[in-house]
Amino acid sequence: NWGIACTPFRSTVSTTRSNRWQNNVPVGITNFGAVKFSLFPNPASSSVTLVLPETIGTQQAVVCNALGQEMLSASVQGGSNELSLEGLGKGVYAVQIKGSVRRLIVD
Repeated sequence: NWGIACTPFRSTVSTTRSNRWQNNVPVGITNFGAVKFSLFPNPASSSVTLVLPETIGTQQAVVCNALGQEMLSASVQGGSNELSLEGLGKGVYAVQIKGSVRRLIVD
């Protein structure tokens, strides 16, 4: 079983392949188990569509607020999934699925 923990999201710094290794010591972390997914519309008001690769099984989607508090959670599968935003106030949230995070704006 995979545990999902909400953490406050911060700005990310992109690295290039050329600077990930210095003197044979890794200087960056690559999350090989992360799932690539997209979400739309963004900003959203009542629901958002999450699109995941068809090849993955059932995963847990977790929505966290800017303080890292879990606001809602839902099971999602490969393909298109609709996630209700009922109960979420206006603001910026993080949607996490198996190591990947996308920013979501609720208006």
